[in-house]
Amino acid sequence: MLLLYLCSSLTAQNLYDSTHLIRFGDHLYKNKEYALAIDEYRNALFSGSCDTRCRINLFNSYLQTQQYGEGINTYRSVFPGGLAGNDTLEMIYGKMLVLNADYSAVDTLIGNSFVLNADQVSFLSLSRDLFTERWQETLHHQPKTTDNLHLQPETTDKWKSSLYKPAMMQIGQAKYRKPYAGLLMSAVIPGSGKMYAGYWYDGIFTLTTIGLAAWQAYRGFTIYGPGRPYSWIFLTFSVSFYIGNLYGSFKAVNMRNYNLRQHIHHDIEKAFNSVYTY
Repeated sequence: MLLLYLCSSLTAQNLYDSTHLIRFGDHLYKNKEYALAIDEYRNALFSGSCDTRCRINLFNSYLQTQQYGEGINTYRSVFPGGLAGNDTLEMIYGKMLVLNADYSAVDTLIGNSFVLNADQVSFLSLSRDLFTERWQETLHHQPKTTDNLHLQPETTDKWKSSLYKPAMMQIGQAKYRKPYAGLLMSAVIPGSGKMYAGYWYDGIFTLTTIGLAAWQAYRGFTIYGPGRPYSWIFLTFSVSFYIGNLYGSFKAVNMRNYNLRQHIHHDIEKAFNSVYTY
């Protein structure tokens, strides 16, 4: 009888502790203290008392705190095949995969899930293509071959014309510069490559600096001849500035293109994080 009493007491204590963990986790989650909520929900998960809502809150907490790798590992420890049989859980998992750049796992989820609807599949597929900079294919309605059986063109077009419209407009209007064109321009007219990249102030400053150094070198050789250090100092300056101008122009064009892509990525990520929030 004593042993039976002790067992029943321990079971009741376990149930109380699990309930307390989830309730406290819910309190933290409601107050957006996601990092602290993770600890409570994980304890409930490993005690076997974390229901579907608890799991949704747990994995969404990983998403909100940008702990994508940790969230994915915990998810796979619960659902080894990646399929939870619940569209909300699988969407959170899919978003963590995209943000963690695990695109092959996104493909697997899209191909194997039986609970994600056409809108959800199209969202994940289009988001994957945008995050991997398959921008021209996306503009011309060319999804990856492996998606053809799962996508409906109208759902993908809906995401393009609504959620991702600002990003799609930027992609269509983006005008990238050619780094070697900037290099050649600066080889002919110093600083013009930087102007080509849109850095007009830097370009004018470079042109002026090299022009002045070259003029002083020319003036030195004309007046004093090659026997005076003055002439050679300014010649060294002008050659050094000229070589630096070539490198700087090449780098400036690359930087311009990089910043343009970053602006597009910012819009993509902003739109991505604004939907399927739980």
